[in-house]
Amino acid sequence: MRNLLVGTILGVFMGWTLGFLRIPFIEKSQSFWVGIAACIAFILFLVAVLFVWNKQQLLLRLIGKDTTTTDVSTSSSHHMIWLIVTLFVMGGGLISGILIYRQNKLLNTQTKYMQTKMEGQAATMETIKDNNLVLLMRVFLDEVGEELKSNPDRLLSDASIKKIATLSHSFAPAEHNEGDSLLQQKLSFERGQLLLGLSRMEVDSSSFNKIKRETTFAHADLRKADLSGVDLNGVDLRKANLWGAKLQNTNLSGANMRHADLRWADLNEAVLQKTNLNGADLTNAKLIGADASGATFQWAELGSTMLSEANFSNTDLLGTNLMKVQFGRTNLTGANLRSANIEEDWFDKLSQWQIIGAGEIPKLYKIVPDKTRLNKLAKFRLDKR
Repeated sequence: MRNLLVGTILGVFMGWTLGFLRIPFIEKSQSFWVGIAACIAFILFLVAVLFVWNKQQLLLRLIGKDTTTTDVSTSSSHHMIWLIVTLFVMGGGLISGILIYRQNKLLNTQTKYMQTKMEGQAATMETIKDNNLVLLMRVFLDEVGEELKSNPDRLLSDASIKKIATLSHSFAPAEHNEGDSLLQQKLSFERGQLLLGLSRMEVDSSSFNKIKRETTFAHADLRKADLSGVDLNGVDLRKANLWGAKLQNTNLSGANMRHADLRWADLNEAVLQKTNLNGADLTNAKLIGADASGATFQWAELGSTMLSEANFSNTDLLGTNLMKVQFGRTNLTGANLRSANIEEDWFDKLSQWQIIGAGEIPKLYKIVPDKTRLNKLAKFRLDKR
């Protein structure tokens, strides 16, 4: 009776200990049953060792036990008692493991439910916030319109310009759903709409320049936006999405457009003098007749762009992808082409494209295999001689 009590206490103690320590932490039901099987196998192994220990005289001698006084019946009785104790311990551990499994399963279900609920509440609050900010922007733009009407010179007060900068700053970029998928890039739809609204209000150039200096339009969502002919010199468009945007004859000189998305954008005749386009993606963009003299395109993506009659003199094209670019009377005089990715026969095509400054390029650069593999599709790049 005493041994049964000991076995019960040991089983309960084991179950309490495992439950308190959350051991094992169950992630999947398969791991639970594997753990139970391993536990049973281990206990059976201990029982077998105990059985051999009580039955083999040699082992008894090794541990110093007097075999001449060993009572066989007593040994068998002790063996049965310890077997029952072991079963009680195993039963306690098994029951505690089952309870832990069910507790963890319930806890995981509750955690997922609370997480889903919190995400839904956060999305609702974000939507309400965005709607309020959009409404505030519309009201404020109406006020700006009234102020411009009352001023023949179309000037804005410094207070209004300060409000515009503050309002734009409050439009923090966030993830947006595109159909059934979530856009990886964080964008601000409101900043894009603010810039579009201001560009159509015929604000005096001096006031508009102040707005561009003090206001950020970074991360602005301007996909397929029409900003043709707008003076956006010096504007902050870092990481803005201008996919498919119309930017013909747009003045973007001195603008900060680092890591901007300009894929399929129409930049024909655009002014990009000293514009920062480092890391920008201009895949399939059109820059026919564009003036990008002095601009920086370091590590930018220009694959399959149209650069016919474009001015890229003194442009920094370090590490830029120039594969499949449609050149044609393009001015590359003084351009930095080091590490630019090109085709193996790129030098042979320079005369065919009638590149301005083509004679100096082979003298300054050589085509080498691209071992950096920064661009997985590129096999060759330009290197200084």
